[in-house]
Amino acid sequence: MPETPLGTLSRVPIARDQLDAEEDVLVDLRPHWAYLSGPVALSLAAVAAALIVQNQYPNAPQFVQIVLAVMVGLPVLWLIARVAKWLSTSLVVTDRRLIFRSGVFGRRVVQLRLQRIVDIHCNQSLLERVVGTGRLVVEVEGEEGALTVEDVRRPRALQRVLTRQLDDIDRARSSYRTEPQFDDRPVARAPESLPPADEYTPPRGTKRVSRSERGSGSQTVSEQLIELDQLRRRGILTEIEFATKKSELLDRL
Repeated sequence: MPETPLGTLSRVPIARDQLDAEEDVLVDLRPHWAYLSGPVALSLAAVAAALIVQNQYPNAPQFVQIVLAVMVGLPVLWLIARVAKWLSTSLVVTDRRLIFRSGVFGRRVVQLRLQRIVDIHCNQSLLERVVGTGRLVVEVEGEEGALTVEDVRRPRALQRVLTRQLDDIDRARSSYRTEPQFDDRPVARAPESLPPADEYTPPRGTKRVSRSERGSGSQTVSEQLIELDQLRRRGILTEIEFATKKSELLDRL
C-alpha cells in the first residue's frame, strides 16, 4: 500500500480489474489544482467586470447585455472543459507499472512496466516549487521520446517513490541472478550392488522419478520454472528474460 501519502483533491481509485494479481497501488493522483487556476481566475474576473458594468449602467442597451453575457460565458465554458479534463486525468504508480490516463471523449491510456524506465526527471519553475506542482519526464528503454506528465502534484516526492521502487526491483533481480539455485539436502549415494539407474525398478508403492525431475543436489526443473513464473508475475523478470530462462531450463531435459 502507499508508502508516501502524496494526497489528492479527490480520491482516484483505479478499478481492481485493471490490476494484476497481488499488484499494490503506491500512488493514485489527479493533476495539481494549479491546472484549474487559469480558467478560474479569468471566470472570476469576467463575472466581477460584468457586475461592475451592470451596477454602473443599469439601463444599458440590449447589445451591452449580450456582450457581458459572452464575456462571462466564454471563461465559464473554458472552466467547465478544464474541470472535465481534470476529472478524467490520473497518474497511477503500482509496485509493477506506471499508468497514465487522460482524455474526455477520446481516451488515452499509457501502461509502462517499471523495469523499462531508464531515468526520471522532475522540472519545476520557482512558482511551481512554491505551489507544489511541476513536470515529470520519464525516459523509456527502447523509445526515442519520453513520457511527459504536466501539472504533477508534488513531483519530487513522486520521483522518490519511483526511484525507490526501481531500486527494489533491481535488487531483487540481482539477488536472483547471483543466488545459487540449490538446496542443502544431502544426496544419497546408491550402493554399488544396485543395477544402473535406467534399469532400476523402485519398490512397489514408490513413485519413479524421471531423470528430468531429478537434480544432482539442486532444484528440479519444475520448481525452477515455478519460481521463474512467480518472479515474472511480480514484475522482477521481463517477458523476454522469463522466456530465455525457461528455454535454458527446458534444454536440460
